[in-house]
Amino acid sequence: MPWEASLRIIGANASVSTGDAQFEQGRDPLAIDRVLPVAREVLAQASVEARSLDLILSMSISPDRVALGKNVAGPRVCHPLQRELGAERAFVFDLYDDDWSAAIDIARGFCHEMDYKHVLLVRVECGGKSLAKDPESGFRVPDGAGCLLLRWDGAKSGREPFGAWSHTNVAPVQVDAFPWAECASGELRGQFRFPLQHGVSEKLNQAAISLLRNALADQKADHVVIESWFPGDVDARSVKDAIGLDPAIDTRLGPFGLPYFAETLRGDGTRRLLSLTLNPFQMRYGYQWLQA
Repeated sequence: MPWEASLRIIGANASVSTGDAQFEQGRDPLAIDRVLPVAREVLAQASVEARSLDLILSMSISPDRVALGKNVAGPRVCHPLQRELGAERAFVFDLYDDDWSAAIDIARGFCHEMDYKHVLLVRVECGGKSLAKDPESGFRVPDGAGCLLLRWDGAKSGREPFGAWSHTNVAPVQVDAFPWAECASGELRGQFRFPLQHGVSEKLNQAAISLLRNALADQKADHVVIESWFPGDVDARSVKDAIGLDPAIDTRLGPFGLPYFAETLRGDGTRRLLSLTLNPFQMRYGYQWLQA
């Protein structure tokens, strides 16, 4: 039967950096500095006023610089963003170590139960100065911000497929917090831990292809976007051979791949977009269907 996903992408944008060159004159960026212009751009794309937002969900793992001061720890992004945008009607909360697939699933549930219409999903990271890369593998999370503005179109005719998750056989990324005395003497708050493991790329690539095949077993996608955190974790040629579609993928984007590619793929809302994202702290892939 014909179907359409109940959540439609009406705005998307991402800004990813490898440093803080864009913050001139010694500006020490906070999360709000990174995410506010991206969120405003997304709202402008869709001609949606901030006061029309019903729900704002944020994702972040950065241990400081997340609100309006570096002494505030934890992913408290939504309330400062809500205030700066003027989204006084929105229900807001922060997710810590989740991914886009989980956030989309949560948003769908709220829209279905609460009849919400406009949802802003936000990912922001600014841990470049506070989280050291893994000394063995070099793993780190790029600084940046990405936003998806979704519109709930309600139940459609036919059966809408929902998302699914699959854990991989790979040890997850961890963040080791430094002792307080060590933190007080400098900017570093902790360090990523992701030691080199044999066959990591092959295991992740196989897990991604397996889940994509499951998603496409009885459905058709117009676009496939795959989130990539590690060099070689998903091989685009292998994916194309397995599912017959060229995936949109770029390892340099890390957790910002979905909003980055969604901006370029967004059309008239009639195309089906299948997104595959990775939660590296649980080593779990998840997929979701969206209209684009």
